[in-house]
Amino acid sequence: MTAVLRALSLLLARAWLRSLRLVVVESPALAAAAGRPRAFAFWHGQQFALVRWAAGRRLAALVSRSRDGALVARLLERLGVTACRGSSSRGGAAA
Repeated sequence: MTAVLRALSLLLARAWLRSLRLVVVESPALAAAAGRPRAFAFWHGQQFALVRWAAGRRLAALVSRSRDGALVARLLERLGVTACRGSSSRGGAAA
């Protein structure tokens, strides 16, 4: 039963991601540096919108070491995003 719920949650997440409309406003200087590593800042809990934009690109996200962070990390990894676990108080420097 758990495997079925995991599969359904992944399908639901992918369907939701396909429905997002996302606009990335980028500095011309960053656009000129295409292909080079970048860091993006976004509000907590908005990682999934970034996944929609980053389809086909290498992407890593800093995810909390909390229990709910573990759920987010697993789902992000299934969607192709490397999850770096850490926080300001627990393991942030190691992430």
